[in-house]
Amino acid sequence: MKKLIVILLSVYFTSHAAAQKAPVTIPDFTFYLLQNNQPFKQDKLPSSGYIIFNYYDPGCGHCQKMAAGIAKNIDKFSKSQIYFVTINDKPYVDGFIDMYIPALKNRKNVVFLHDKDIEFIPKFNPTQYPSVYLYDAKTKKLIRHFDGEEDARKLVTYLK
Repeated sequence: MKKLIVILLSVYFTSHAAAQKAPVTIPDFTFYLLQNNQPFKQDKLPSSGYIIFNYYDPGCGHCQKMAAGIAKNIDKFSKSQIYFVTINDKPYVDGFIDMYIPALKNRKNVVFLHDKDIEFIPKFNPTQYPSVYLYDAKTKKLIRHFDGEEDARKLVTYLK
């Protein structure tokens, strides 16, 4: 009987999580700039090109591959503003940057954000790491969402 209850609960929670969708428009948020801990809100987002949120964990292998793929193809993201968002503290993020994506460290179109208030999960509904959201900067509307994807080339195909 216990096994049946566990199975039913697993099915319920899995189906509930699957029902959560990526937000069609960018929700209100407050994250913090990694370098100086200053608040960063949606009103600071660009109004042209693309907005990419990459919600990641520095220790996640898929996240490391996605980030390295973005770094390798960074020239294809010239019309994009990329926001790497994590709940991890600065020392972990600095290690991640130094090890996997040092080429992105000083790029004008790459920003590292700390989600210290843990807003991203309830507002964007990610189900796996990395969770990547591609928005049109002008309309703030979702173009594509990837959960658990590690191949940055799939993201590039949506950039015009």
